[in-house]
Amino acid sequence: MWPARRVSGDGESLSLAFPYDKDVPIFEYPENRDAYIRMAVANARAMEASNDYAAEMEKRLAAIPNKEEVAGHLLTIQKLRAELEVARVNSQRSSNKEKTIALRDVEAIQEKCKRVFEGRDAFVRKACHRARRSLAGEYDGVLDAIRARLRKKKEETAVEVALQVVEVVKSALLCSQGDPPDLWQPPGDGVSLRVNPGRGGGGSIPGAGNKTWSNSKEDS
Repeated sequence: MWPARRVSGDGESLSLAFPYDKDVPIFEYPENRDAYIRMAVANARAMEASNDYAAEMEKRLAAIPNKEEVAGHLLTIQKLRAELEVARVNSQRSSNKEKTIALRDVEAIQEKCKRVFEGRDAFVRKACHRARRSLAGEYDGVLDAIRARLRKKKEETAVEVALQVVEVVKSALLCSQGDPPDLWQPPGDGVSLRVNPGRGGGGSIPGAGNKTWSNSKEDS
């Protein structure tokens, strides 16, 4: 005897039962009886496997979402895609904004460096100009000192020449015959004395001219 088996599938229920109160049919040959028993056992196992398969399919069909659930999932996916696209656009805008700010900062730094370099060049030019003016002033001071020395030297030379002329005139007077009474007469009478000492040079003395001196007695 075998227990009844129940098969569920496609919304219908099938049952296969072996009678508990009846014996196995009597066959004329024992071989037929054994074959019948083997067939019944195989049939029971097949029905059991079929029932297991049907139960598994029912579970899987129950796990499959319906159209409403699928539509809801698709809508959620679309929303997530839209949010992802918005996030990507916002991220790109933020990146572009940061890039623009960075470029502006770089340009500002470059402009600042340019102003610093220009200011440094201007400072160097001003310093060089001041140094040139200072050096020129020092050269002017040196030239003024040299001019003063030359002027002083010329004055000293003129004094020396005048002294030499006086000495020459004195020597000439001492060597002349007689002593003219009006030799040192103050200038103003229009008379001047010119002495030619020779190849060494000459000079003029106030109060003496080209007049040839002679003895006063002879003039009288």
